[in-house]
Amino acid sequence: MQVNSFRQADAALQGRSSARRKLANNTYLERRGDGSIAVKLYETDVVTYHPDESLVFNSGGWLTATTKDRMNEYGKSGYRIYSVRGVWYVGKDGSWEPDKAMPYKGGLTFHADGTVTGAGERSDADAIKALRKAIRKYADLCAAAVPLPNPGHGDCWYCLMRTEDGKSLGDAVKDVEHLQSHIDEDYVVPSLVWSALVEAGYDPQRQIIHALAFGEPGNMADTARDAVKRSVVKYMVRRMIRA
Repeated sequence: MQVNSFRQADAALQGRSSARRKLANNTYLERRGDGSIAVKLYETDVVTYHPDESLVFNSGGWLTATTKDRMNEYGKSGYRIYSVRGVWYVGKDGSWEPDKAMPYKGGLTFHADGTVTGAGERSDADAIKALRKAIRKYADLCAAAVPLPNPGHGDCWYCLMRTEDGKSLGDAVKDVEHLQSHIDEDYVVPSLVWSALVEAGYDPQRQIIHALAFGEPGNMADTARDAVKRSVVKYMVRRMIRA
């Protein structure tokens, strides 16, 4: 089903599917109360079509391959999102030139008259590149520290302490400065690594990754380190790079 505009989205939502229709795995086309129609991936409206035929991108901070694929599939015809060393750019489909592309930013809007607003600045893209590099370096440091001690009172309190609904204190107060300080100080925080593994889907009650990362990995050390590295990168990017 081709959906790249409000007109096409409105035509797709008819009859029994007038309010909601499945487009792909975990992806739905849904009407909104303000008259717009959104492509919803999990809990995020990654593409929103407005009656004036403007189109808005929003990753919700989830800069994943699936998010990018959905934006490219249901986004503005003639444009495409490209990832270069982890930084997203938006450019003409088929004739993309890095120097002329727009750095992606949440809220990027294509208007009916052909204008585009809300793009990121080139300096923003450079800063994101530098931050991603620093995050990967920190994740390497965490992986090299396996096996880690269990989370304890010597940890950063923003990483260790939990609210009643299970959020870390840092997440609850939306503080990322403590994460930057861990990077700056090369401070490996066991509770941060633990949370990153849980968020990546490694259930400490069911899977052995936590036992490997916080116990004696033995001949599975490489497996544990790889899981820690990938999980910490995703965890930090999710919180520190909001695009």
